[in-house]
Amino acid sequence: MFKLFAKPALALLFSLFYLLDPVSVLAQNQKVLKNQAAKKRIANATEVRLDKNDLPVKISFEKGTRINSNDSFDKILGLPTHKQLIQKKSFKDKLGYQHIRLQETYEGLEVLGSQYIVHQKGNQLISANGKIRSSISVSTQPAISETTALQNALKHVNATQYMWQSSDSEKFIKNEKRDQKATFYPKGTLAISSKNYKNEESEKLVYQFDIYASVPLSRRLVEVDAHSGEVVNDISRIHTTEASGTGQSLYDGVVDLTLDLDGSAYGLADNSRGGGIYTFDLMNGTNYSSAVLISEDDNFVNESDNQAGVSAQFGAAATYDYFFNNFGRDSYDDDDASIYSYVHYSSGYFNAFWDGSRMTYGDGDGVSATALVSLDIVGHEIAHAVTEHSAGLVYSYESGALNESFSDIFGQSIEFENFPETASWNLADQIYTDGTSMIRSMSNPNDQGQPDTYLGDLWYSGSGDNGGVHYNSGVQNFWYYLIVEGGTGTNDIGYTYDVSAIGLEAAQQIAYRNLTTYLTSTSQYIDARAGAEQAAIDLYGEESTEYESVVEAWNAVGVPSADPVLSVTDDIAYNDVPLGYTQIIEVDILNQGNGLLTINNIEFNHADFSTSETTLSLGSLESTTLEFGFTPSELGEINAEATITSNGGDAVISISGTGVEPPVISVTPESLEADLFSGETSEQTLTIENTGTSSLTWQMSVGEYGETATYKANKQFAGYSYFEDEHNQGNRSNGPIPMTTMASMTGNTEILVWTYYADMSTEYPNTLNAISQYYEDYTITETDVTDASELEALLADKDVFLLPEQESGSTSFYENLGTAWASALETFVNGGGNIVLCGTGTGAHLIFSQFIEMSIEDIISGESMSVLDATNPLTLDLESTIIAQDATFLVSTTDEDAIVAVEYGSYVAVLSKAIDNGNFIYVGYDFYAYDDDAAKIISNAVQYGGSPAWLDIDISSGSIAAGESQEIVVVADAADLYGGTYTVDIVVESNDPENPSINIPYTLEVTGAPNIELDTDEIDFVDAYVNIENHLTINISNNGTDQLDVTAINSSNEVFTTDLTTFSLDPSESIEVTITYLPESVGTHSEQLTILSNDAGDPELIVALTGNAVEPPVISVSPESISDDLYTGESSNHAIEIDNT
Repeated sequence: MFKLFAKPALALLFSLFYLLDPVSVLAQNQKVLKNQAAKKRIANATEVRLDKNDLPVKISFEKGTRINSNDSFDKILGLPTHKQLIQKKSFKDKLGYQHIRLQETYEGLEVLGSQYIVHQKGNQLISANGKIRSSISVSTQPAISETTALQNALKHVNATQYMWQSSDSEKFIKNEKRDQKATFYPKGTLAISSKNYKNEESEKLVYQFDIYASVPLSRRLVEVDAHSGEVVNDISRIHTTEASGTGQSLYDGVVDLTLDLDGSAYGLADNSRGGGIYTFDLMNGTNYSSAVLISEDDNFVNESDNQAGVSAQFGAAATYDYFFNNFGRDSYDDDDASIYSYVHYSSGYFNAFWDGSRMTYGDGDGVSATALVSLDIVGHEIAHAVTEHSAGLVYSYESGALNESFSDIFGQSIEFENFPETASWNLADQIYTDGTSMIRSMSNPNDQGQPDTYLGDLWYSGSGDNGGVHYNSGVQNFWYYLIVEGGTGTNDIGYTYDVSAIGLEAAQQIAYRNLTTYLTSTSQYIDARAGAEQAAIDLYGEESTEYESVVEAWNAVGVPSADPVLSVTDDIAYNDVPLGYTQIIEVDILNQGNGLLTINNIEFNHADFSTSETTLSLGSLESTTLEFGFTPSELGEINAEATITSNGGDAVISISGTGVEPPVISVTPESLEADLFSGETSEQTLTIENTGTSSLTWQMSVGEYGETATYKANKQFAGYSYFEDEHNQGNRSNGPIPMTTMASMTGNTEILVWTYYADMSTEYPNTLNAISQYYEDYTITETDVTDASELEALLADKDVFLLPEQESGSTSFYENLGTAWASALETFVNGGGNIVLCGTGTGAHLIFSQFIEMSIEDIISGESMSVLDATNPLTLDLESTIIAQDATFLVSTTDEDAIVAVEYGSYVAVLSKAIDNGNFIYVGYDFYAYDDDAAKIISNAVQYGGSPAWLDIDISSGSIAAGESQEIVVVADAADLYGGTYTVDIVVESNDPENPSINIPYTLEVTGAPNIELDTDEIDFVDAYVNIENHLTINISNNGTDQLDVTAINSSNEVFTTDLTTFSLDPSESIEVTITYLPESVGTHSEQLTILSNDAGDPELIVALTGNAVEPPVISVSPESISDDLYTGESSNHAIEIDNT
């Protein structure tokens, strides 16, 4: 059922579409045999394109190859005797080419989806293309009856009413076909088929039924396995649109019509075109037998209820004329078929469709849109009939997208031919009442949610909409727009295109010839490209502008050629480059084809130019970047060429550059230093001077921060001791903090979480709960941005970039993100940020390929894994063996700088790698489930710190004229730094060939400040016993940035003592001090505990000590003993008295 994709009817649209299993993408699995290899496979062939099953899908023959009447094409292809190709159709085009469409058969039965088209001129064989099966091994004797198969098919369709169940409908079909034996009742035809007509699927003997249901509306070709009774395929057939007179149309004003005069009434019946064009009024019903021919009593048909019919009749006539006048096609079947149109279908029906026999048009919803009978829609629907009777493109996935696209192409072309002044590239824009809406845009498919690039950003890969036929049609639509109008731009895969316009006449001839001559029922986008290119050669020649435009337009929309196609950067020009200095320019090289591109050589005709590689290979649509260098050896302008030789064509890049006298750089001072207290800043100036004779270009960066500062390790990793007593119970239910609590956390560690494909219902909440089991001091910010600049802004003040498991997303999606984000991530880790990636099998690790090469190898659950180092901050204090959780994703890496923390055999579950001043950490759990060990590891990971980025420069690059200088402000910030020595190099790179890189060392001495804190300032011993030790504790912590020295803890009364009187604490450390109260007499004691330390702000702290001493109780029990003498079964009672004296 081919339908226009009208947005307000989206829900209805999908209710009428019947989804199929995916048709495989053949385009990425083809190879090409040429010359002798081709002849070895097919006699006299110059080129043979093979599919992934090694079967020929296109054959080109040597000039002069004649047809031997004794040789059938079966023999040429090497088919066994029980398989044959029988002629289905043959026609001769205006260029004199004969095109013979052959149907594969097996033991006399059609092999559905397998056709070949032979192209010849005179008695010379030119080429052939199509699809055949490699081998068929299936019994042609059915195991079930046709009746049983039909019952299974009807059960599958599950309609409430069928057309043959209505006597009116049966009368209608007999009248329409002019055959009293005609019926809607399905007749089973035996054939050979496979699931979605794929060669890799096993062949089946099937009954094929044409089933037309009226409620709900559908017409489907249903194939039932004649052995098992199972439904194999379900293909929709409904393709979702004599007297002179005039009529009032809905959208095009008064139009000319040819009417039928029956003596008193003028009807919308045109017998002058083909087998006739007729338009009927369904009167908002759905029963075709009740429809009436639209007529009025004069030859101006203008009644309001008839205007939709006028538009449909005019559109059908215009469409007939378009195909007849431009291509010599007599009606949609090229055999004089009648064209029937039915308007006012149902009530509020927002669609139009071709059902395999007739066009049907709804009235729209009456609010946002009116009747769907605009000229482009009518042309679109009848073009579906043209497709059905030519290529027969199956209405699913890529072949279905091409089917939709050809209808758009011809629908819009018909509009341009009839109304060139008002026509647009917007499909169905006339039916919308707001004046701006449309169903699709061919000039800008993205505007309506369609892709303009094959497998690009908006490419639909799901099974809905019959595999995205109304979405992915945008690719060929944009191709057609480009060859008609021309255009420049860059597509989704980075290809920069420049398409020359060839105009509507040439474009439509190429499109029509492709559809009717070269495509078969299961053609894919790669076949559409090959067919269009061949059509352009047939019509205009291989050296023509038309052919070049067709090729470049396919490049523009990203459809690969069957062969490799070399595409390179445009001409390049270098700046003024000092003698002896090398300037690098990156050159993009792309394989725009489908075959393997092999670059054999890159050669320069001047010795001052060079490249990083001269040979390489690229797969289908693969690209790479090469570095072209210019090192001038002489003064003045130098012009040269780089010639790239490949099996996908050769390319010549023009290169120019100018050699100049070198600049001379000097940077002062040669070193910087500062002495700060924690929290202070220092601002100093570097001066760059150019004492040479040409312009100096420079870049400045901060190098890797040195491993100094006494307490850096403590700041980096606080561990989980803070929660050890409270939460480390080894029981998941005791530890996690509720999500409502975490939502309000405002801790010191700033974590940015990327949630684009995260499981927000289970795995992501579990990840946060696991962190919180051992670490609470963090703040969460969530984002799903993909824009690099937005991400960089979000990361600017963050400590951790956390990626929980990503549930979906393609490999190319993550690779592209990695490329786009490269600079933002580099800035983040260079500033000391940490990246934490949780286990995922979707390819999210590819985002970080610039930092570490990893491959996902396996998924485990319940197995024992080895902890390699219990002192590793990620696995601190874990046992030597831990259990893999559901699920744990294992990786492999050859990176020598990666530190493996947990492994399983030769694979890795947890690792870290220091990058610049930050770290990359991989924790292989997806946190669908987790235990105590997993919680420790992920909480450790978010605390795993990098070196603090304490130096900033206000300008990072510039250009200085000869004899000039520039000042750069350098700021050191000791905020949050512990006491100690910090070092880093400021790196200045320039185009001074004698001094291309200068390091300016910066030394920062930080004087830290300890900060003592107590958990309480009073201790009260309540009802303590005389002469018995009573114990309470006080917690003393150092929250400062230098070592805290407690020099004395004194009590004003000897009844209070402490177990510690002097000790030292590093920053972030704490200690418990035990206070003992030993009273010698009854009474109350009120004293002070004095704590002396090197905290300049609080050198002396007082803790109030109080104690209330009481005499201990004295117990006496009488009697002192009890004895009894009893027989078995007897009992006795005694009283015991307990006294407190």
